[in-house]
Amino acid sequence: FRKWGLPTHRRTWTAGDAGALWRAIEELDASRAGLPFETDGAVVKLDDVAQRDRVGYTARAPSWAMAYKYEPETAVTRLTAITVQVGRTGLLTPVAELEPVTLAGSVISRATLHNEDEIRRKDIRVGDRVAIKKAGEVIPAVVAVCPEGRAPDAAPFDMARHLGGRCPECGGPIARDPQYVAWRCENPQCPAQSVRRLRYFAMREGLDLQMLGDVVAEALVDRGLIREPLDLYGLDPALLGALNLGSEAEPRMFGRKNAEKLLQALEAARTLPLARWICALGIPEVGESTAWELGRLHRDLPHLAASPLLRAMKRVTALAAARPRKNEDPEGYAAAQAAIEALGRELADQGAARMSAARGKAQEWRLLFGPKVVDNVIAYFESPAGRAVLERLDALGIRPRGGGGAATDAPLAGQTFVLTGSLSGMDRETASARIRAAGGVVSASVSKQTGFVVAGENAGTKLDKARSLGVRVLDEAAFRALLESAEAASGGAAAPPP
Repeated sequence: FRKWGLPTHRRTWTAGDAGALWRAIEELDASRAGLPFETDGAVVKLDDVAQRDRVGYTARAPSWAMAYKYEPETAVTRLTAITVQVGRTGLLTPVAELEPVTLAGSVISRATLHNEDEIRRKDIRVGDRVAIKKAGEVIPAVVAVCPEGRAPDAAPFDMARHLGGRCPECGGPIARDPQYVAWRCENPQCPAQSVRRLRYFAMREGLDLQMLGDVVAEALVDRGLIREPLDLYGLDPALLGALNLGSEAEPRMFGRKNAEKLLQALEAARTLPLARWICALGIPEVGESTAWELGRLHRDLPHLAASPLLRAMKRVTALAAARPRKNEDPEGYAAAQAAIEALGRELADQGAARMSAARGKAQEWRLLFGPKVVDNVIAYFESPAGRAVLERLDALGIRPRGGGGAATDAPLAGQTFVLTGSLSGMDRETASARIRAAGGVVSASVSKQTGFVVAGENAGTKLDKARSLGVRVLDEAAFRALLESAEAASGGAAAPPP
């Protein structure tokens, strides 16, 4: 505080000082705009360690610390237009085009409107004066309308009418997705979708094609050289090197050396593990962590496409949904529960389920993947696009290998890890890869089911929560020792994949 010229409030507070404490929090709020970093709240803590021990913890947080969230800064400007962006799955997202206004240290000219239903709920119309804020102090969003001065002819927003029933990028038909509050472009060859699929395919968690950035992806699609990511494997080196990344008036060529680097990266990607290829496919709801688990449990992509594990999970979900209430139909409940437990044990034997230990609730089988993930993976490989990908990969001789099934004998099988803080000798991606390769699971949040919290330098609130729940905490040295022991036990198989 002294460093940035702010008042210090390090003193012993009494019950009568509540007003002074609030004034200190408000004073910090008024001063934080001058800090050399972004802030969104204040935390008040007891300084005395002995007092902290006396006050203790709740199940979720320490009782000796209180967090106060400041209201995000808002600004008022005019909404001049609503444009629509097309995502890699065809999702149509409305965006507010604004008269530029300064908000939280940056000039804002665009803000998310989320979806058509949210626009209607807030009654946002083109030409309105609107209040905007940065959601989470990061993403600009329209939060309210100032109805004063609205033009008499301002009409409520209607996605179909606004776009004339056509995709703004390709002119293809659009349709309301019955499962979500969303509209989608129904043309799988839409250029906007192709660009975003290509970028997703090339991202670090996928095939890590570093030479394939946004500009290159757009140029490949705009010049008609690429429609689907696997088209990369048929690119002519000369055409790729001559790719114009600029305009006709000011050409800028990709170049022979860059083309060679991209083609070499594509060849190297042929031997990447199954998990990386699953992630690169861009299946909805399947991110890096889920892809690693799917890769661990399946031998290859054809095995995943016909996965008996995912179909067993789907049956568990269906049985649980159709299970009658115990007090209304004891026999029906018992029969359904027996079927669920049988499937749960079968899945647990293959490392895809475990018994939950939720406080105050009966223990039930907890599946490794939620119903959305299961449904999306099955639907993807049953779709014409998914089947075409499998056939194309086979024709290209690309057959990525996975773990092949049961991993209950892996050194860290059944253990969930949460990483917090920074490790001095490895980045978080490497640490996560080594945990997964040894059979462990990496989670973003701490719960009673967490096995270990790995605490590096500047560990955050996850460390406090781990201590309050009695979860075992590992420092970096202990974590490294555990990994090395696991890797030795598996004969080196737990080393991180390339």
